[in-house]
Amino acid sequence: EEVNDAFDAWVATGTITGGCNLDVQIDNPGAPLACGGETTVTWTATADCEEPVTGSATFTVDPAPAIEANVPADSGVGSCLTQEEVNDAFDAWVATGTITGGCNLDIQIDNPGAPEACGGSTTVTWTATSSCADTISGSATFTVDPDEEAPVITSDSQSADLGCNPEIVPPLFKADDNCAGEIELEPVTEGPVADGCNYTQTWTANYTDPCGNVAEELSVTYTWIESEDIVANV
Repeated sequence: EEVNDAFDAWVATGTITGGCNLDVQIDNPGAPLACGGETTVTWTATADCEEPVTGSATFTVDPAPAIEANVPADSGVGSCLTQEEVNDAFDAWVATGTITGGCNLDIQIDNPGAPEACGGSTTVTWTATSSCADTISGSATFTVDPDEEAPVITSDSQSADLGCNPEIVPPLFKADDNCAGEIELEPVTEGPVADGCNYTQTWTANYTDPCGNVAEELSVTYTWIESEDIVANV
């Protein structure tokens, strides 16, 4: 519509006057397409007392700017990041994707969201439609390296026979995780269990890291004897 209005206004500026019984014919093929093109209009005038007069002029619509798609390359981050850190990196990567040019450009981004911090990938698709060009689309994938390393549980003690009437100091346990670092653990224990003077107590520690990697269970067992002093009344 805007092109038609501009074209009609331009044609209307063409005039031929004078002569006797002047007859003006305008060969007007119509406005060019809004997406680009040109139209040549010819004015022809005949009169009783003169040779025909002809003049032409051309109205041009510049072609639509080319669509330029700048879809980012596949990218990603390593393991051991927080979900917030992954989200920030993902959002920054998505923001580098741009599509410009065209006429009445409409851009749709199919963004399923950032991958999980424990590992995974997301494919984002950019789609652009324009009045003067075919629909174009491009996709790229953002990947988070998985954390697949199991933590390791250790203790400051080991299973042992403590002898007679020992002081029982419960063993301490910790887990070393490649991402979470060192974690103090609270072991599970039942007991002590007595069999006459013989006693046994076991402490067992388990740990699963935030990404579901399970550490190998570790147990420490103490055995000892509890006895009273012998009193002889001879």
